[in-house]
Amino acid sequence: MKVVRDKKILDLRVKLAETTYMLTDKIVCWAGCTLQAPHHSVRQVIKNLPSKVYCTSIHQGSPSKMYFLGVTNFITHVNEIPTQTLDDFLEAVRDIKDNSYCKLRIVTYENIPFAQTLKVNYHYFPTTELLKNDVSEWVFKKIEATNS
Repeated sequence: MKVVRDKKILDLRVKLAETTYMLTDKIVCWAGCTLQAPHHSVRQVIKNLPSKVYCTSIHQGSPSKMYFLGVTNFITHVNEIPTQTLDDFLEAVRDIKDNSYCKLRIVTYENIPFAQTLKVNYHYFPTTELLKNDVSEWVFKKIEATNS
């Protein structure tokens, strides 16, 4: 690695670390919010994560925007079902019918818990999943609700 110190270029040998555990390999879009496992910088700041369902973006006009689900929030429960992982979350939302309400338990980035209801709309905001495969390509998958 080359660095500049005191107006001099220095060549340094830097030991590399394995980083595959820090990479995003799964993204879920649900009700207009993008969810993923908390990325490395979040895990550096928050030692005890409320869950591994972390909201990274909200789409304009979506149910998540209209019902004030916030970016950087963790979803810990859907209809009182614990959602510690994205797979738990997908299992919990699978039974929510289109145009019906669900209850979310959320913890903010500042560790403040609250509850919020949200009405889903699968026509405009379907549940989808992006998975990184073995050759680092993203694979798109639409997930149908069991009772749509």
